[in-house]
Amino acid sequence: MATTGSLKRQIRRLESELDDLKRSQDDTRRRIEREQERRARELQAKLDQELARSRTQMRHDLDQRVGELQAQLFEQIQRQADELRAYDERAQRERQRLVDELMRVNDELAAELDAIRSREQQRTETGRAMAEQLATQAEHQREVVEGLPHAFFCAGELDVLVEHLGQVQTFLGQGMCEAASSTADMCLSELQILEINVRSLQREWEDLFAEYRGQASMLHQIMEQFEQGGVDSPMGSFKLVAEDRDDWSRGAYTPVHDEVEQAFELVRGVEEEGVAAFLNAGGAPRGRQLVQAITGLHRLSDRLLAAITCIKNELWLSDGREVLANQAEGILATQGYVRVSAGYRDDDPLESYVLELSNNGIDTLRLTFVPVRENGVAVKNICLLSLDVTTTPGQDFMQGLAGEVKGLLDAGFNRTLEVLWDGTLAAPMDRVETQQKGVPDMRLLVRHIERKYQQ
Repeated sequence: MATTGSLKRQIRRLESELDDLKRSQDDTRRRIEREQERRARELQAKLDQELARSRTQMRHDLDQRVGELQAQLFEQIQRQADELRAYDERAQRERQRLVDELMRVNDELAAELDAIRSREQQRTETGRAMAEQLATQAEHQREVVEGLPHAFFCAGELDVLVEHLGQVQTFLGQGMCEAASSTADMCLSELQILEINVRSLQREWEDLFAEYRGQASMLHQIMEQFEQGGVDSPMGSFKLVAEDRDDWSRGAYTPVHDEVEQAFELVRGVEEEGVAAFLNAGGAPRGRQLVQAITGLHRLSDRLLAAITCIKNELWLSDGREVLANQAEGILATQGYVRVSAGYRDDDPLESYVLELSNNGIDTLRLTFVPVRENGVAVKNICLLSLDVTTTPGQDFMQGLAGEVKGLLDAGFNRTLEVLWDGTLAAPMDRVETQQKGVPDMRLLVRHIERKYQQ
């Protein structure tokens, strides 16, 4: 049988290997996270470039733009999670092997200590010294365990052992050295095992938390870059405040912002306090809760990117409608048309922009620049042409006038803007307008993205 000293040296060696494994795992994780963050930044840059390209073209297939770049971005996140999870599984198997071996050595140590106690029964003074030494070691081990999140992972176990450790001095005072040694030795062994268990459970929690932290940090970074950066439009680049973001998203952005902040609070708390202090403070999520939270982050990422896309597209195309109206006014001014009125419906920039012109002060030419929405978000603008003619009624005249105006606009915009006229008065075009513009609703885009992932 191995000696007590050799067994303890094996314990120290195994504990050192566990620490080395943890450091190696942390170094590898940081390297993987740095590489994946670099790739994520490249994908984010591609997303911004694609949005900028779509704005200059004024037409774009939102499904392809959001779907492909969204899939790439979060495929990258998933690939990071898979890579880290695979590495963690290998490290966990090695850690479990070390823990099993450590437990075996501890059992051997316990058996050896039993033998020592048997041989020392007749040596009272030596027994007292041994009891005091074991009690001192057990007290030191208690301090070590108290510095770990034992209450989070093994609630109540330390309190029981501390109560037993308090009996050692009582036994010594009564001259019961054998009982004191046995109790101190038992407490020391149990405290060592408790330390091993807590550290192992803490590492498992940290491994799971690392996956959560990577996703929550990525979402928080995307949100901060959006909020701190400028949002482009045909009229320039603008820094949006919270009220602006809510206006352009119809109130949908703030709830998403708050959820991202709440998710990141867990990361911030661990980083500021440290894992042990944070867990000891109570209120931290358990392993199952962390798994559920990670799943929730996937849905939250869809909502965040949908909200950002809605805000950027709606602002760009809203300003674009006013710019188009000003250009159309300049084109038709060459034919004697002057502005009668212009503005967004109900002064709402998410609505159509209506420009009314006349070349005789009586007849009215109405150009309605309408946002075309797909899955709840604007993807392009079109122009609806309506006539209100009273001086020269007649279908032939109106047909000719509408064709002339449409031809001027098609030429002026180089056919980059779709101009529609159905050959009648204004009312039917109002129905076309309602059908085309729909209602801005971020939830429709989120559901569309989720359906694409399920295919």
